[in-house]
Amino acid sequence: MLVADPLTVKAWVAGWALSRGTGPPTVLPFGYYLYVGWPEQRARYVLPGFDPQRLLDLALSIAEPWTVHSLYASAVLL
Repeated sequence: MLVADPLTVKAWVAGWALSRGTGPPTVLPFGYYLYVGWPEQRARYVLPGFDPQRLLDLALSIAEPWTVHSLYASAVLL
């Protein structure tokens, strides 16, 4: 699995949250979760790498509409 540098992902997530005025990110075993609260983006998951099974499991577990997934992967993998 291709994984981005953890410090780069952590900095990106923190900067994204700060610049948009959301709360701080929640650290998860597989990445980060941010509650955004906007009408067309309720929440965001940030994954530092592309693991097809983890992405599928996460997608199937989400019931909230307008939940965004951000992941670090090459376009070829997606």
